[in-house]
Amino acid sequence: MGLGEGALAAGAADAALDAFERAAQLQHAADAEVGIVRSHMQAGDYRRALAFGAHAAGAHRDHPEAMALYAWLLYRGGETVAADRYLRQGLQGAPDDADLLWVRGQLPVPEPGHAALAAGPAGVPPSILAPSVTGAAVPPGARVVGTAALAPDGLQAWVPLATLPPAGRLWLRNGLGQTAAADVLRRDVAHGIALLALRVPLHPPTVALAPDWPFAGSPAATVEYETGPGARPAWPMLRQGFFGQPGSPLSIQASSDPHGGPVFDRTGRLAGLALPGVPSGLVPMADLAALARITRPESFVLAEVAAPPGPPAVDAVYEAALRVALQVLAAD
Repeated sequence: MGLGEGALAAGAADAALDAFERAAQLQHAADAEVGIVRSHMQAGDYRRALAFGAHAAGAHRDHPEAMALYAWLLYRGGETVAADRYLRQGLQGAPDDADLLWVRGQLPVPEPGHAALAAGPAGVPPSILAPSVTGAAVPPGARVVGTAALAPDGLQAWVPLATLPPAGRLWLRNGLGQTAAADVLRRDVAHGIALLALRVPLHPPTVALAPDWPFAGSPAATVEYETGPGARPAWPMLRQGFFGQPGSPLSIQASSDPHGGPVFDRTGRLAGLALPGVPSGLVPMADLAALARITRPESFVLAEVAAPPGPPAVDAVYEAALRVALQVLAAD
């Protein structure tokens, strides 16, 4: 177990998975299986983490951390109802468990007609509910100010101007915990966005780009991070909704803070960047690509990116978003 935890702390997902799987072969223990789930997430394999998390939560109902981890993965991937159901099961057996109560405190109030559970405590989330941090060091005074979207080259990112502080240093961190310092390359005041250059590339996302505005009423999903003091790593939050007509609201429930999360269409293509202060709530992909081509014309060409063969499941969109959606960290 110690080898697995050490590998996770170093961001070595494959080595961690090997260590936890060997431990699980020796003994069918909850902590080893929780380690396997966390290793999959550290590698960006959300679908494998979710599948094995369901097994761990079902096989170890006497270990609340397995239930808490599975419920948290469901919730972050947009499955709030399923997360609530598993939390209720877990709290029936362990009503005072700190991990379960913390997750409970993050979920929204249930719909009318559904009994509410007592809210859990605020404060620092359990360490098993976030990725391990690697890459550039971030000073203690840094804070999460918003969400950016990583370009397919892994070297650039788009961020709403509203999230950027007037001065100071910037870092970007993906859902795998990989962190890189960044600098502002260009500000596009007309669209309310900025283009950032990463000093060290992050793992390029495997995602197609949407060349056109999605048709009105088609499904949409946005992925973002919560803002706030501190620079704790996190897995992003996916929310589902619908696209409106150009110039009409993007119908997705999102944070009232400047969020800037990437927006995906029904085929899983990156359709644009969500941000406050524009009528649609969305800067389309074509405008983002144009801004990136101004400064790095060799980085990618929108027309050459093929669309996937069919609509993916939401969990596949979230898996891609672990590399696309970036925490924006700032410090003076």
